Amino acid sequence: MGRVVAVVSLAGLRKALMASFRSRMFGYRYSPVHVTYDSGGARGFDRIYRFLDKPEYADQFVAGRVLVSTLEACRRYEANGRGDAIEGQHVRVQGEGISILGAPDPATVERIRRLGLPIGGHGSVYAYNARTERLPDAHVLCFSEVFEPAVFARMGLPYCVEIFNPTRAFDLLDAAVARHFQVEAGRFSLVTYAATRYIDSGPEPGVLGLVKEPDEFAHQREARMLWWPRVQEALTPDVIDAPGLSTVCRRVL
Repeated sequence: MGRVVAVVSLAGLRKALMASFRSRMFGYRYSPVHVTYDSGGARGFDRIYRFLDKPEYADQFVAGRVLVSTLEACRRYEANGRGDAIEGQHVRVQGEGISILGAPDPATVERIRRLGLPIGGHGSVYAYNARTERLPDAHVLCFSEVFEPAVFARMGLPYCVEIFNPTRAFDLLDAAVARHFQVEAGRFSLVTYAATRYIDSGPEPGVLGLVKEPDEFAHQREARMLWWPRVQEALTPDVIDAPGLSTVCRRVL
């Protein structure tokens, strides 16, 4: 392990790390106000699809009674191999070693900061470090950008709702989520399929909770609505009321 020589304030370090984590988690400068925004071309979606395992769930969705799941529930989901225990987790691995001789340059400081380590003084050496960032939990709704009923039926999801105005649907669902849960921010985006374990000198794979390892389901081009809770605590899937949802979606299966 690397040797780090530094005198730091524990409170100051905790504050800096939390600010850094929030910045990467939300994708923008942290604000205590609920903020909604889109990414990855979400506003350009023509339509998306919500596949479900029971016909009544499809009818309820159209009627505006929507079961919002959680990231942790998705991690534990084992049916048909769709669960992913490392959802919402990135591992940054240190590549080349770092030695500090004199005052460190800004690029070196940034590398050390992103590894979650304090900045050492002259003679400090960093090697073989890795930092795991994990989003404890979040509220989530998952959709597909492609309509493949036969594929989803084999996964136990034979019923389907077509959302033909995704932007308006997100606005309605976002407002309903904000009323029902204590949330910090929401985001509507295509999921990025990329390696979540990466070298620190390379680019980050994306926003925590919106990146998945490439797998056999990647061709479905998952679209996800994700809401980060104001306080990180155990979350429970729950039904929300989203009036007006019937104006932007319809049951097709």
